[in-house]
Amino acid sequence: MLKIVECRPGRAQQSTPIDLENLPATIGKGQGDTYQMAVGVDPRSIYFQSLSRVHATLYREGDDIWLRDGNGKPSTNGLFFNSRRIYNPVRLYPGIQVELFPEVKGYHLYIEYEAQGGDGPEFVTLGLDNEFLAQELKTADERVNELTWVVADLKKRLEVNSKEDYELKQAIVKINADLSDQKLQKNALSKQVKQLRRILIGTAVIAISSAWLLFGGDTESLELWGKAVISIVGLFSFVMGVKD
Repeated sequence: MLKIVECRPGRAQQSTPIDLENLPATIGKGQGDTYQMAVGVDPRSIYFQSLSRVHATLYREGDDIWLRDGNGKPSTNGLFFNSRRIYNPVRLYPGIQVELFPEVKGYHLYIEYEAQGGDGPEFVTLGLDNEFLAQELKTADERVNELTWVVADLKKRLEVNSKEDYELKQAIVKINADLSDQKLQKNALSKQVKQLRRILIGTAVIAISSAWLLFGGDTESLELWGKAVISIVGLFSFVMGVKD
């Protein structure tokens, strides 16, 4: 007989027979499950929180009965066989026991297929255990291959990122060097502009003075006019210097 066994502290062990004629069937804490567990349990307890709404599914393939984790997606706590978490569906046979919740603080939930007396269940069990371990080994190999590919991909990405990081740093260094050159060129041009302004102003003063004397202007007026020009030039130079 295939049954679900639920143990709770302070209560008698409760066994629920599985109707093998009505499969598939779901097991969990959800109200819509075929077999609802943890009914009346404190929602704050580890037992209740570890069980999923649909924790496991029983189904049939030909003459065999199988149990898989969750129903479309894995459960929170998973299934355990021989103290190991299992990820693949497991074929149920007389004498097998699969845990939905390992024994913790008096709580325990498992599926048990009672052995048939006189049918040599030990040999059947050993054979199916070997089949189960072979399936687990295949899954482990697939997982190793997958992780090997992931590691190789991460190494490749790391190399690409390291190269891009180096190139980016080199570009930043070049930009900073170009920026420094531009600042130096700007300062040099600024000095040249100031010198050119002084030359132009001086040339203009000399030209005006020469024209004044040429057309009969007196030196006293020229002196007054020169002082005024010098004052204006000084003010103009100060203003332009502030702007620069």
